[in-house]
Amino acid sequence: MREKQTLLFDMDGVLVDVSNSYRLAIKKTAEDFTDTAVSLEEIQSYKEKTGFNNDWDLTEAIIQSRGKNVPKHWVIIAWGQITPSQQAKLRATRAGFLFVIL
Repeated sequence: MREKQTLLFDMDGVLVDVSNSYRLAIKKTAEDFTDTAVSLEEIQSYKEKTGFNNDWDLTEAIIQSRGKNVPKHWVIIAWGQITPSQQAKLRATRAGFLFVIL
């Protein structure tokens, strides 16, 4: 019998809860653009509002709430520029799963 190989992607968080790692990416990106602290509670308050299911939109809204105007494509690019130490934190948070979507 031939051995089957499987690659499994858990993009919706059913198998592994990835919500905290995405919130950390929102936090880091917004803080980098604004030089101000962003709390996880603030991020959650945006998540509870209508229209902020897209994390790039949410990040942009937090940046704008601090009086900064950053083009959305800069926010998207910044999400892809996570340092190795930040990647390690995300991996620990996500039980070893690291997905990078560009």
